Amino acid sequence: ARVELKTEYGKLLHESFAQVNMYMTASSGLALVVCFLFILLTMYTMVLERTREIGILKALGMTRLSLLSLSISEALVVSSSGALIGIGLAYGARYVLNVLRPLLTVELPLSLLAVALGLAVIGGGLSALYPGYRAARLEPAVALTCE
Repeated sequence: ARVELKTEYGKLLHESFAQVNMYMTASSGLALVVCFLFILLTMYTMVLERTREIGILKALGMTRLSLLSLSISEALVVSSSGALIGIGLAYGARYVLNVLRPLLTVELPLSLLAVALGLAVIGGGLSALYPGYRAARLEPAVALTCE
């Protein structure tokens, strides 16, 4: 009877961890979508706030491709900077947890950090496509009259 109890306890424990893992994965995915939308909104706001500047650049001869590249480059800088700051904070939190709770060892695999950085860079670039495209399509005369 004791062996069955351990086996049942092991199954229950395994199922509980699987369920927690599922919720953590879903929460991470939702947070990722929210981050991408935040980057999209930030870049779109940048286009709206810099309409006059974009008009001046276009009047001076900047091409649509150059404006799109500028928008994407800015998003890449912002998203990769945010990812690097986040990775630094994660390492700091890991250190604090390992000091405060020596029995609970928190590990951050390098592969996980690489995936996080990659997703941030790819998400930042993709999130800047629409605002960059919108900025590139602005006509100089219309953009210069905007306030």
